[in-house]
Amino acid sequence: TVYGDADVVFLQETAASFGAAAKAGPLGASYHVVSPASLDPKRDQNSLVLLSRARFPDAARVSELSDDVLAALGKAPVAAGDLLAIVAFDASNRPYVFASFHGDTNGLATQPVLDAVLARVGKIGLGGAKFVFGMDANAYSVAREGYQAAAPYQAHVVEKGLASQYGDAPDIDVKRFSTFNARTYLQPQLNKAVAFADRYTDVNVDRNPKDFVLFRGYELVSTTRDNTGEKNYVDDMMFPTLAFPSDHAVTAVVLAPVAAEAVAADAADEPDAPAAEIRDDFGNLISIPSKKTKKSSSKKASSKSSTERRASEADATTAAPEKASAPEEASTPEEASAAPAAAHTIFDGEGNAIVVPAASEPEEEEAAPHVIHDSEGNEIVVPAAKKKKSSKKKSSKTKGAATY
Repeated sequence: TVYGDADVVFLQETAASFGAAAKAGPLGASYHVVSPASLDPKRDQNSLVLLSRARFPDAARVSELSDDVLAALGKAPVAAGDLLAIVAFDASNRPYVFASFHGDTNGLATQPVLDAVLARVGKIGLGGAKFVFGMDANAYSVAREGYQAAAPYQAHVVEKGLASQYGDAPDIDVKRFSTFNARTYLQPQLNKAVAFADRYTDVNVDRNPKDFVLFRGYELVSTTRDNTGEKNYVDDMMFPTLAFPSDHAVTAVVLAPVAAEAVAADAADEPDAPAAEIRDDFGNLISIPSKKTKKSSSKKASSKSSTERRASEADATTAAPEKASAPEEASTPEEASAAPAAAHTIFDGEGNAIVVPAASEPEEEEAAPHVIHDSEGNEIVVPAAKKKKSSKKKSSKTKGAATY
């Protein structure tokens, strides 16, 4: 119940029986317990994702990407059950990509797995969806041959356009440990045993920043580590303990959606601005081709979300929309006759405003209106304005407005 308010929970190295027990118990009442199709009941090191039933009510709309990712991965040391990658839709029909992963002991599969997941997500057209990836990366504080070091991994994460609980900078504090344990002499592998007096210096001590929460489409509000089960981390305490049975600390993050911005294209005598993309009611991408526009100046407007809901690995708060700014009026009669029809604004499935510029036509005619859908599935008819013939080219200005 300590983390019962989390919207998403990522687990690694779980027994096959844990998933079944979780579904049948109190966890199953609050969460969809999602297991990989390749779950291994013998090795018992499976990765799971728990989705809040309140935030993600429809389990039928959860689909797995793991097998496709692994098929493209090649010879990376990934065992059955190590990876779970899924697509899920929230109560507002917005798509999310979540992944949970347990890295090999040396961490050599961690970077290739991230790259393969991102490649697959892009291939199915969800590169713009909210993305959160919780992992036991098995990354190490000290760089040495044959092991994945934490600092270069963070740099790779940032290079891929992501951030982690360490932020969006390539440099991190490698002493922000999430493990601290060692073998005693009461076990058969005495060559790996560590004396208590050597717990800070022996190479066999596992004291490393091994765990990462990666994300895209969010900003980091806060992050905490916990090796007590009470949302608190004791730096010099080795664990597991009798009160905290895991050998990895809990890594918790609170995320808020990045504030949306809509910017009118400034593309006079330049190549077409990139086509805009919106999503239909089922999360499918629809591309809106852009048109060449006359030279214009654009201003940015953004709004912040009105609430920040607490989440473990993902938050998708929404805010009341702001009114879009109207296009500026022409300053002279000549400009009024030469200016193109007013740009119109549509909203994608994320609630972001997209300003679609209208181009002037050589003859007076009325283009056909078109229909879009808002995030609730309601039809909105966008009427087209008449476009007048003009022999002069004047600059026009539009203001892009954002809402979230």
